[in-house]
Amino acid sequence: MFTSDPGPPTRHRSPRTLSPLRCHLLRTTDTLASTTVETAVPLIVLRTTGSAAWSGASFAAEWILRLAAIPQAGVLVDRVGAGAVYRVAGALRAVFGASVVAALTVSPAAWWVAVLFGIASGVLCESTYIAAEQLGAGLAAAVPERPSRVQAVQVVIDESTRMAGPLLASLLLLVGTAAPIGAIAALSAAAVLLAWPIRLGAERGRQRKQETHHPLRDMADGARTVRDSPVLRRVTVLYSASNLLYALMIVATPPILIHRFGCSEAAIGGVWAAGFCLSVAGVAPARAALERYGPARTGAIAFTVLCLSGLAAGVSNTLLARLLCTVLVLGTLGAVQLLLRTVRNASTPSQAYGTVTAAVVLAALMPNAAAGLLVAAVPGHLSALIVIAALLAAAANTAALRGLTRTAVPKLESP
Repeated sequence: MFTSDPGPPTRHRSPRTLSPLRCHLLRTTDTLASTTVETAVPLIVLRTTGSAAWSGASFAAEWILRLAAIPQAGVLVDRVGAGAVYRVAGALRAVFGASVVAALTVSPAAWWVAVLFGIASGVLCESTYIAAEQLGAGLAAAVPERPSRVQAVQVVIDESTRMAGPLLASLLLLVGTAAPIGAIAALSAAAVLLAWPIRLGAERGRQRKQETHHPLRDMADGARTVRDSPVLRRVTVLYSASNLLYALMIVATPPILIHRFGCSEAAIGGVWAAGFCLSVAGVAPARAALERYGPARTGAIAFTVLCLSGLAAGVSNTLLARLLCTVLVLGTLGAVQLLLRTVRNASTPSQAYGTVTAAVVLAALMPNAAAGLLVAAVPGHLSALIVIAALLAAAANTAALRGLTRTAVPKLESP
């Protein structure tokens, strides 16, 4: 098992190349673009076709291609650095987004153009996600005595953008089909400008330029690292279980609320906003519990609330109960993400950070594609899918967290 790594080299701490404010702003703009497209495209498809099956299929298509891009993303970040990945990916997404806005302005019913943009944007988002994690590791290395503080800031950013993204997509759809895509293009352009001075990883890329790399082979090396580390193995299981429940809530809740309860798109955005507000509010107490009680006990509480609220959401027959349980599921994600990311970063060796993180992310995000396929396959049984996901998360919680209590977790805080 890997113990806590001393952290990235000293150059990661250079204020010239790694400003905390710049990194946090960059993560905010890029993650907001990612969460907006993740929600906007299925909503555009649902609005245009009226079909939950097509909406689920578009969600699955986006995530299948995202997963296929992860092996190359991890190697790319290790080779050229986070800054270069951000600049190129942001520029491509901005240009493609502007083209899609033009196409949808001419033909608002051409939902397939939005699906193509969602797929391309998703592929680019995986590269920038790995890059963001590398930047986060560099920031955490600057304060090795309290890495969970850095992770807490990043979780607040991620959960805030998860709140703002669906809300932004829902509200902009009231303006027009092309409006969410235009906002994504603008955010991508802003990310390019923020990433311009960052040169993290450039030295490593020059040193490794003569080396031969194969993405799948490097991904296999990262997967072996995860397999050989009991902590990373269990964290990956917990990631996958929570992501399946979260993805099903994201893709199945809009058709349920619209077709069964007659809610509007703006109301759905309000549900996401309430859930993620609760999620952000829960990060501070979750960090305090993590520092005081450790990951096993903190995780047991967070996952119990997550699983019970997911189960209740699936069996609820009234609108109020459904909304409250959905908000509670989304609200628990901040604590869950803080726990898993802090333990994962403490257990990941910095010399292979990109490939190991990519291996964990690949396994953790596979349920997102599965969620879209399930909704497309059985659109008439969406509540049952949520119940099954909650039960699977409960089983994973029981097995993985029980194992963590018997496993030496890397030290997260200094005395």
